[in-house]
Amino acid sequence: LPPLPAVAPRLIAPPQVAKTIGMQIRGLLQENVGLQDARQEQSKQYEEVVRENQRLQEKIRNLERIFIDDHRHDAMTFVGLRPATHDRRAAEADPEPAQGGAPSMAELLALRRSNLQLRAELEAARAATGATSGRGPV
Repeated sequence: LPPLPAVAPRLIAPPQVAKTIGMQIRGLLQENVGLQDARQEQSKQYEEVVRENQRLQEKIRNLERIFIDDHRHDAMTFVGLRPATHDRRAAEADPEPAQGGAPSMAELLALRRSNLQLRAELEAARAATGATSGRGPV
C-alpha cells in the first residue's frame, strides 16, 4: 500500500454555522479583553488603596508620637509622679495626695489592684459561662 498523505482534518460546516461560531469566538475574545482591562484597573485601585493605607498608618504613628511627647509631662504631673516616688513602699506609705489635688501614688496603686481584681473576677465569670473575652493576656 502506498503511504497516505498527512492532511489536516477540515471541518465542513454550513456557512451559517461557521458564521455563528466566528461571532461567538469574536464575542469571547472581546469579553476576555474587557475582563483583562477590568483586572488591570482593579489592580491599580488596590495598589492605590495600599499606598493610601500606608500613608495613613504613618500619619497615625506620627500623631501618636506627637501626642505622647506633648502629654508626657502632663501625665506625670497629673498622677503626681516625681522621679523619687517610684519606690512602691514609699508611695503606699504616703497618705497625702500629691500636689494640686491629684491622687496619691497609694491611691493609684490601690485603684490598679482593684482593677486587676475586677478583671480577674470578670475572666472567671466568663470562663464559668464558657464565654471568651476575645482579648489576649493583659
